[in-house]
Amino acid sequence: MSVKHQWASNAAWILAVCLGLFVAVGPILVARHYKNIETHLWKDRYTKAAEMLARATTDHDRFYPLTELAKSAFYFGQTNDARDYAQRLLAISP
Repeated sequence: MSVKHQWASNAAWILAVCLGLFVAVGPILVARHYKNIETHLWKDRYTKAAEMLARATTDHDRFYPLTELAKSAFYFGQTNDARDYAQRLLAISP
């Protein structure tokens, strides 16, 4: 086999291995990255809703922040807090 053919054969083998690794590991890396982004977004929603609730002076002003706080708490596994927010929300519902 000539040097040119041997190089092409090695390059093809290396390319196949790299593509195989990308196909095998790529979705895992993408999923992990997406989870980090999703968690960050929920933290932002929770923080903004908590700030809005602290500034709220009427039941109307408390309605939206309580819905966001309940959903965010549930996302983070804080089911007791989520239940408390949901009950407060039901108490002020028309």
